[in-house]
Amino acid sequence: MRRSTHNTPFICPIPLATRKAWGFSDGDWKLLRWAARSHEIGMAIAHRQYQRHGAYLLRNADLPGFSQNEQETLALLVWCHRRKLSPNNFAELNQTHRTTLLRLTVLLRLACLFKHVEQLEYLPEFRVAASNNEIQLQFPVQWIDQHPLTTYELKEEQHQLARLDIQLKIS
Repeated sequence: MRRSTHNTPFICPIPLATRKAWGFSDGDWKLLRWAARSHEIGMAIAHRQYQRHGAYLLRNADLPGFSQNEQETLALLVWCHRRKLSPNNFAELNQTHRTTLLRLTVLLRLACLFKHVEQLEYLPEFRVAASNNEIQLQFPVQWIDQHPLTTYELKEEQHQLARLDIQLKIS
């Protein structure tokens, strides 16, 4: 459970707002949780480009309980959770699977971004709306202005997601 700056219980609204709007299945949700739990595994090899090392480990390790397809999907999510995004990473997927993985990538990237913010202070309560290829984050008045580093990171994320034809709106 997360807490706001007002010391009231707060649960991040991103998963709740996007699950129905973006049509995630229980299986999609499980994969996202596994990707979130393992996205930093590559740091065991090196901090530089750890997302690549993590993807390699997830793709090639013997992971009981996971099919090879699930391992490939986890590897792709971990590979794409930070840095530059390329549409080529998703090019070989069928349209339905591509759309789902793009959306799961958005959630993982935003979760990682907010994870670093929360290390410094609590996140405020904010609103989330999702539809088609768009996600909108609405923060309390003046919070964005008072957090220039987070604003910078969110604007950078806007540019990366735009490469995948996904629009991130921040207000």
